[in-house]
Amino acid sequence: PEGRKWRLALEATSVGGSNFESQLNFNLVAPLGRAPEGWIIHTGAQSEGGWAERIEDPGTGVVFRLVEGGSFQMGSPQSELDRTSDEGPQRQVDVPDFYLAETELSTAQLARMEARSVPANGNLPAEGMDWQRANDLCENAGYRLPSEAEWEYACRAGSSSAFAFGLELGAEQANVSDRGDDFDRRNPVAPVGSYAPNAWGFFDMHGNVYEWCADVYDERAYEREPSARPVLEAAGPEYSVDRRVVRGGDCTRPARNARSAARLGLRPESNRGPYGLRPAMDLPR
Repeated sequence: PEGRKWRLALEATSVGGSNFESQLNFNLVAPLGRAPEGWIIHTGAQSEGGWAERIEDPGTGVVFRLVEGGSFQMGSPQSELDRTSDEGPQRQVDVPDFYLAETELSTAQLARMEARSVPANGNLPAEGMDWQRANDLCENAGYRLPSEAEWEYACRAGSSSAFAFGLELGAEQANVSDRGDDFDRRNPVAPVGSYAPNAWGFFDMHGNVYEWCADVYDERAYEREPSARPVLEAAGPEYSVDRRVVRGGDCTRPARNARSAARLGLRPESNRGPYGLRPAMDLPR
């Protein structure tokens, strides 16, 4: 049907016990799903919406996963260990369907976005990125930066604990500075996808490199905006664009900075550090 991609399963079966005759049975099976024209579908539609679950932009190599919208409690409860005041009060947030990159943007993907030669270490995350460059890269490729609410929703992947994996992080779950894995001793970033994904298939939402979000950082945002705008932009004298939000922690900081609710505001021009991005995308119309 128009707008949908379907797959045919071809079965060759023997007829009447003869090796010389065969019958071809075409069985129509589940639809691969909808995707932007020309994109690669890795995993077909799993929901009634019809959008493919896992798709790849052949121009950049960025692989996106469908995030089915829903409601969640954004922020942390007062009882959470290492909680900071800018993580509350908790608020109920509605998130629509969207696509989010499966991994942090790699140096190979960045090179393709900028029409440069792919580097030898192309599986490392792109870092040293300021907010404007991250935002421009996404817009030029037809992507965008995720909102802070979208980022936390995807990071939690249905969980309500401090981390997507529970109350603590194990050495095999995140590249942070206090978990004793090989990367801690050498203190570099790890290749994207080196650690276990969360329940929704996203890698490195905890640790490795900080990820820019679209939002302006406001330490009292949850108090001022109890219902959460899609993206918190400057709106009145109480807001400032002096800082933008990064999420997820990084390899130079301990696990407490990588909690699902942990927030950090950096000056938009900050680029001397493990600051990267994870592209997002609206569902194509």
